[in-house]
Amino acid sequence: MYSDMFPFDFVSIKGVDVLTGFPYLMTYIVRSFYHLTFLPATWCRHFLFKLAKLQAAQNKLDTFLVLNEMTFIYFPGRNSNNHRFLKKPPAWGKLVSDRLQPVYPIPEDLDLKARKEEWQRIEEDLIDDDFIFGDPTKGGRQATPKDLEQLKGFNEDGVPTGLYKCNQCGFYKGTCLDPSPCFQGLKVKVHCRCENDNKCARCGQPLSQFRLNANYYDEKTRSIWYVPGFTALNHVCPDLSKKRIIQRIIKKREVKDED
Repeated sequence: MYSDMFPFDFVSIKGVDVLTGFPYLMTYIVRSFYHLTFLPATWCRHFLFKLAKLQAAQNKLDTFLVLNEMTFIYFPGRNSNNHRFLKKPPAWGKLVSDRLQPVYPIPEDLDLKARKEEWQRIEEDLIDDDFIFGDPTKGGRQATPKDLEQLKGFNEDGVPTGLYKCNQCGFYKGTCLDPSPCFQGLKVKVHCRCENDNKCARCGQPLSQFRLNANYYDEKTRSIWYVPGFTALNHVCPDLSKKRIIQRIIKKREVKDED
């Protein structure tokens, strides 16, 4: 058994459970929810550093390179050049893997295969029925009296004051008060589709229709919608999608032939 050859577990580092089986990436999805990408132990630190930096730059999601029990490097999603070493990794509540594609193809040797297989067994034990939520405040804050005065009301088209239409994509952007009675007095930032910079590191396509962990304005519903980061986990690269379709067709034919 590979798991006997390569033991795999959690250790506590300054109050945070750290997964062994180094090295790997932790990519921020939403609060306390991270994606794991296991990396070859044979790769040099320089190359691992380069991969983590590029991954963060493409995904535009905060990324952590975990090299061992003492070395944690943080790459800000929208400023990956400004990396820094941390004393401990981020605290987490949920972990998933094999959903975000890496910026480089990762060859699978015996060690990496063993770690991924062991993680799959651990991940199954960690699966629960709890719901995962995005930011209930939509990344906004309560408006000040000055904000309430400047941003009150709507324009002639019924669009909240403070939003304006992008000349490129036709969607609204800006800062306004959320028109929903459930979020009364909440000042939020709204992004158009042009501002969606969360890309798949492998294919370069957007990870979601709109910017992750951010808001967009829907003219039809006249509402502001928040896009949680876990919508990125539904992305499939176009060429991989075609392969999956072909595999499904082949499998159906095989089952039909058996009947």
